[in-house]
Amino acid sequence: MLLNKNRRSNSGHRKFSYSKKTYANPFFRHKKISLAGPNGWLSNKIKLTGLAAIIIILFLLWLLFFSRLFKINKIEVSGVGENLAKEVESLARQVALDRLLGKNNLLLYDKKELSRILNDQYYLQTLNIKKTLFHTLKISLEEKRQIAVWREDDKYFYLDGEGNTINQVDPLNINSSRLPLIENLTEIKIAGRQANINQPTINYVLSLFAEFNDK
Repeated sequence: MLLNKNRRSNSGHRKFSYSKKTYANPFFRHKKISLAGPNGWLSNKIKLTGLAAIIIILFLLWLLFFSRLFKINKIEVSGVGENLAKEVESLARQVALDRLLGKNNLLLYDKKELSRILNDQYYLQTLNIKKTLFHTLKISLEEKRQIAVWREDDKYFYLDGEGNTINQVDPLNINSSRLPLIENLTEIKIAGRQANINQPTINYVLSLFAEFNDK
């Protein structure tokens, strides 16, 4: 009976042992790692920076190609007569419009193309093309000085001091009292811009013309 009581006593009261232990929350720990890892705040910062860069690029593209902020409203031409200034302005506007994107945009304006066109069409002493913010294109040019009129195959050209043709001219606009008229009666025609005349002949014609005007 005593043995049975001891057994009953031992079976009726269970003993538990306690020890200090720490338990890690796997979900909380994973969250901390994600915040510090490459997929956390650093990754979000990179994404925001990339998004901001894209927005800035799109804004600049809109500003350059579609905005009216840099639209060319005025073209100033100086250094030449009124008629030639109008021709140059018309050519300059044509260059501004001959673009697939950024038409009539001051920042995207092709100064080299305009310079090529003007030098091909006119015999220029000087040429300066300048962009002035926000809407103005300034063109300053000076033709070679006209010293004579050259007639060849019923066409008339202004000549410079070296015998080069400057540009073709309407005979009705020629002032015969201001410039001598030289007619080409040879078979040698204008080559490039060079007329069939040498420097001594030019000097002789100018001297003779000045002598007659003084009388």
